[in-house]
Amino acid sequence: MNYDNYNSMTSEQKDRICDGIDAKTMIENLQRQKQSKLISPTLEQRTMNDSNVRSSFNQNLISSSSLNNQQQTRNGGNRLSITNYALDYASNYHFSPFKLECNPKIKERKEGTKLINDLMKFITPGFLTQNPCFSKDIFVDLWWIDPEGNIQLIIKTTDLYVYLCKKDRYPNELNHVKINPIPPTRLPPQNTVIIKWVNNLFTNDDISDELNMKFESIFSIESMYGLINEKNRHIKVEILDKKEHMKILNSGKINLGGHLYSVDEFLPSPRILICNRCNLPGHTKKSCRNSDVDICRRCANDYKCKVIEEYRRELIEELKKHPERMPPEVQLFIPTEYRSDDLLKQVIVPVCGKTLEDLQLVITKLKSRVRNIELDDMNELINNQISHLNEVYNEFDRHQEELKSISYKQNEAIEIAMNNMLHLING
Repeated sequence: MNYDNYNSMTSEQKDRICDGIDAKTMIENLQRQKQSKLISPTLEQRTMNDSNVRSSFNQNLISSSSLNNQQQTRNGGNRLSITNYALDYASNYHFSPFKLECNPKIKERKEGTKLINDLMKFITPGFLTQNPCFSKDIFVDLWWIDPEGNIQLIIKTTDLYVYLCKKDRYPNELNHVKINPIPPTRLPPQNTVIIKWVNNLFTNDDISDELNMKFESIFSIESMYGLINEKNRHIKVEILDKKEHMKILNSGKINLGGHLYSVDEFLPSPRILICNRCNLPGHTKKSCRNSDVDICRRCANDYKCKVIEEYRRELIEELKKHPERMPPEVQLFIPTEYRSDDLLKQVIVPVCGKTLEDLQLVITKLKSRVRNIELDDMNELINNQISHLNEVYNEFDRHQEELKSISYKQNEAIEIAMNNMLHLING
């Protein structure tokens, strides 16, 4: 096992090596093989084995049609294409609808149009007071009357969306129609922060009490279930007010229960478009050409399979190539396993060096036209920065080589140990 093989492993595979799971499994398999050689199968065992083979064959025959697309993708037969629709789906935030329960019910579109226009007029003064820099028109992007006679709204303007998420900002009655607003239960990621590694003994209710004493616009607090361990967890906090959101985010730390915890912005991962018919990524059920029937997602597809993993990797790479597809206020979280290890080496250092060299060239041209002693000082300062940048680059490169050497030695030691164990087992 060399460094390249180790570096290409997933985090789960590396954990299995560190925990010795693979070594134990290999030893157990060797022991079973050794025992199977010593004990010849009886007629009854052969009959049972034949039955298991036939059963397995029948199961594979049933699932072969549903897994055919996945197998073809793994073998490179049908490469999953990343469409523009899949890129838009991954990068855009999907706003939840607002619901207005009306009494009496709305029957005609004219009634709904007048109700929505009057609602916008009612909320405009309060909205502009809270968002004085907002210069766009205040309107809803889409609305319709549902079968129950209530109104559903889609609002894609983040500031207006957040403002209307608070129920006390609606009127009780408009045009002799009583309104009961049901806003979404989640705010957009731009209004969300994460408090990291909070002790599990400190309950969400305790956190809510402390945060509400410090901030006036806390919308919701919840634990992030994918990041809970025996001692700690991450807490996701949604905040209505922009100023309070920036205040807690810029501080970087927050005191809760006498402990200081780190605070960071919440960045959602790119969403993957998965077909409801064939369970493959990249398209919708309407445009599916892989199956004529709906395939059960529980027995026909594993969402941790290599097909999804490879598609996610290609999707992220495609998003990196087209940053213009990202809305200006949206940022995405790139999972660790899909980040470039050589980001500093390939991007940051060369870009900084090129910028400094361009600046030095501009100063040199200015110096030929204008006699100013300060230009010499600036030129010297830039030369010092370039030298410092080169030193940092060389030091980073040296550390990378040291890490590769350490990793190679560790893998070599593990390989020797496993070979010794196998030698002892085989006698």
